[in-house]
Amino acid sequence: MMHLHHLAMFYYILTKYKYFDSFFQFVHEEALAYELAAYFYLELGETEQSMEYFLAAHERYHEWGAFGKCNRLFEFVKSSFSQTSSTVTTSLRHV
Repeated sequence: MMHLHHLAMFYYILTKYKYFDSFFQFVHEEALAYELAAYFYLELGETEQSMEYFLAAHERYHEWGAFGKCNRLFEFVKSSFSQTSSTVTTSLRHV
């Protein structure tokens, strides 16, 4: 039931502020929200949606300068999406 935990965390983060666009004052919070959503959709088996959120999370972590997190996310996605990893690895930056 880990996906319910991810959904709860994602929902909390996104509803913390009244408007979605005004929420993202800090890039690391945005990255975390995208990553939690990606894990949630991955556990539901919705790989395309999950991949979109993983890519968005990776971009935000990179923007924030969390290169170690980018590398771990890159390795996780590469191993989890082995069939589509050639497309994924070109989108994700391994730093």
